[in-house]
Amino acid sequence: MYYLAYCSSFVDELLLETLVEEPGPDLWYWFVSKEIPEGAGWMHPSTQSPVYSVCDIVSKNKEPKNWLRTDYIYIKGATRLNIEVTYTLRTCPLANVVPLCRTNFTLYSYHTDYRLDYDADPTKLKFQKETVIAPDTLPAPNKLTTDTFHGSIVTKAKGIYLALLDQGACLTIRKFVMRYRFCSETAAALVKFPRTVAPANNINSTNHEGECTDPNSLKRNNQKIFGVCLSNGEWNITNSSACLCSYGYELTNGSSDSFVCKECQKGFYKDSVGNEKCVPCPENSASNIDRNGCMCNEGYYRSSIVADCEVFVKVINITMVITSESCTDGKYDVSSLLARIQEVVTIFV
Repeated sequence: MYYLAYCSSFVDELLLETLVEEPGPDLWYWFVSKEIPEGAGWMHPSTQSPVYSVCDIVSKNKEPKNWLRTDYIYIKGATRLNIEVTYTLRTCPLANVVPLCRTNFTLYSYHTDYRLDYDADPTKLKFQKETVIAPDTLPAPNKLTTDTFHGSIVTKAKGIYLALLDQGACLTIRKFVMRYRFCSETAAALVKFPRTVAPANNINSTNHEGECTDPNSLKRNNQKIFGVCLSNGEWNITNSSACLCSYGYELTNGSSDSFVCKECQKGFYKDSVGNEKCVPCPENSASNIDRNGCMCNEGYYRSSIVADCEVFVKVINITMVITSESCTDGKYDVSSLLARIQEVVTIFV
């Protein structure tokens, strides 16, 4: 079986639904905690500084452990979560001045089907370590650098808590975004699949049945339409699966980049099922009411289906018997004779 990969959207962001995006229009408030009493820990956002920040690097004896934890996030059936963290980090001064200073922080997760009734405190629950986040390059000592981390988390739960652990960095979290990919309903011209959450990988992908979106379209060879939602948010559609415009209809762009089957305009026709354009009727003909063929105009005919429309010529043989006509000087009155012939021709024609 062959497959045709079709991207369900031309803009990548449209394949992603945002579950969390902080800071939003209002001040964001997450749970903070610390494991040692020294230091200030994470500072909550304020109207003057709508970000989370921490800078506990003064201790020379104990390494700080400052936690910043999200609220419960319902993930809507997603299995792979895309994480984006934009942060500003101050590089450490000389090591002999601040020996416990760090230039990284760690992302943790706690997977659960339900919101916990009690605080999901990372110091009391077993959060899972996901990755250590650090900038690709560091500037000179005691200088600032801003970077964005992109990563993903695979889960089987219905929801998740995320936490950031600081262990001695001068750090500001400027933006935190969580998204997941999905395959949209519109997958190809005239084909619609159910909106499907993209899987974590393509190993255990399953078939989904699609339908034709336009009432004037038909499934190719009356076969069912199947597609596979891939982990990148694209549909993989079998090349034998398609919806085709019916007789008298052509494929054209509708609203919002969608496709529709539009009736052939007057003077055009389409005598097959497919997504090709309507074609003009031959000379001296007009499209029929169903736009699936053309009929010769009045006064024209064609000898076969493939022949052009030609002028209809009548051949009339008239035999006239003249019993009496006025004769002058041994000659018939020609004008009178011609008038009689014209009268007869008019009757037959």
